[in-house]
Amino acid sequence: MTTEPQNSPIDPASQPHSPPSPPPSISTNTFIAARHVLEDQQRKEAAHQRLVLNKADWDDPADIAAYKSQQSAARRAAILGHLVPNRRCPECQAICPYSRQWVINKSASYAICRSCYHKGVAAKAVIERAIPTDDDLTDIFSAPEVRWPLSRRGSTLAELRSLAGFSQRTFAERCGWSAVYQHTLENGSVRTVSDSVRQKIIDALKIP
Repeated sequence: MTTEPQNSPIDPASQPHSPPSPPPSISTNTFIAARHVLEDQQRKEAAHQRLVLNKADWDDPADIAAYKSQQSAARRAAILGHLVPNRRCPECQAICPYSRQWVINKSASYAICRSCYHKGVAAKAVIERAIPTDDDLTDIFSAPEVRWPLSRRGSTLAELRSLAGFSQRTFAERCGWSAVYQHTLENGSVRTVSDSVRQKIIDALKIP
């Protein structure tokens, strides 16, 4: 009679295990930046509290900034109370109870909600991108100019210049342009010239 082997208890210490994963590394600069933000917020709250209690320190920039912010908010609330006492937008008739939801013009004579303001800005941009008229398109171009084709792709000009005894550089100086442009006139790169260029070439070829 055979007996089945009994399962021996497993020692956890003898089992292979992976090392614990290190905690996610967070840059020290992140903690420093967060601390600065928190300290700045605490300074603002403390300045506001001193302002409420009429114990503001007027040598502290934070207290002065809190005072200016409070005065600005009070002026804005007073203007909105005069223009829209019921906080209802005159354009879309939506009720916007918070001051930050409103846009006031520079003369403080009109106020609309920010949604209507942004819609108006978009509509203005569409109007400014209107299609130009025919008169606008014709203003792009000036009067038509007479163009003269160069015979034999400029070789006739090169031959006459050589017969007259001028180099390309000298002839270009007589015409009032660069030697590079003179070269393009003679090698066929330029097919036609304006009436003023034609007249300069004729005048330069006339030997005094």
